[in-house]
Amino acid sequence: MKWKTATTNYVQSDFIPQYEFPGVSAALPGFDPFFFSMRGLSVKQKKEDIIGKLNVLADAYEEWD
Repeated sequence: MKWKTATTNYVQSDFIPQYEFPGVSAALPGFDPFFFSMRGLSVKQKKEDIIGKLNVLADAYEEWD
């Protein structure tokens, strides 16, 4: 930091916060374990299928209590 001009060339951080999540799973009851797989959701040619799956997820979330 150049205090007289209040400018800098870069910013560096040495601290990275860390937290372990115990037993997190993306599997949802009532859904095939691979229904929301990242590989399946990343296939560009399956756009309509992907949108359909995401709508199913949104609908299930809306009904969740």
